[in-house]
Amino acid sequence: MTDTVSSPPPAPTAGALPDAPAVGRPAPPGWQVWTGLWIVYVVWGSTYLAIRIMVETVPPLLGAGARFAVAGAVMVAVLAVRRGLAAVRPTRAQVLSALAVGILLPGANAVITVAEHEVPSNVAALLVGSIPLWVILLRTVAGESVSRRSIAAVLVGFALETETGESLINAARGKLAKKRVDMVVANHAADSFGKDDNRATIVTRADAEAFGVMPKAELADRILDRVLALCRP
Repeated sequence: MTDTVSSPPPAPTAGALPDAPAVGRPAPPGWQVWTGLWIVYVVWGSTYLAIRIMVETVPPLLGAGARFAVAGAVMVAVLAVRRGLAAVRPTRAQVLSALAVGILLPGANAVITVAEHEVPSNVAALLVGSIPLWVILLRTVAGESVSRRSIAAVLVGFALETETGESLINAARGKLAKKRVDMVVANHAADSFGKDDNRATIVTRADAEAFGVMPKAELADRILDRVLALCRP
């Protein structure tokens, strides 16, 4: 009978570090998430106003190209300072990925920049903001299962009515069913145009909640609260 002797594992080489268990990054607090979102909303939304101002004096394509060149240079400089020059040496895959994005950008940002010669900046921002609707539509056409939570995040209708009281609510419920949305924000035409304040009624399948006259910014916050409530599982 032959004894089998197990050899000890090889000693680690000099400078090698033992494997450490992966530690998950803790979730950020809610206030950081909301602060980040509002920064995106304000900064991203102001982009279209800045483009409108730029195209009054700068050729659109030149301005768009300069915008991305400056932004890219700043990002590379910050990355080099924080992580060293090795971090700004892209791999072949990264170069190809950046090239693909660069090829696609003329079909988006360049077109918007040229269009804002004629299109108001608020309309341009609104059209770009409809992208989530197209994403939901394309996912549905492709046969993907889109959760109700995803749909509720984008399917909110706005109805300008000439009725008041129960008639306004009934009209909003009709549009709720016809358009297959999750919520309708209905208000009277006389309450909206040329005023800093507004009042509206939020109608869902479950109930209807009327809000009295308030600043439009405050009303927008109320609407956002109801949308977030719909998105909760």
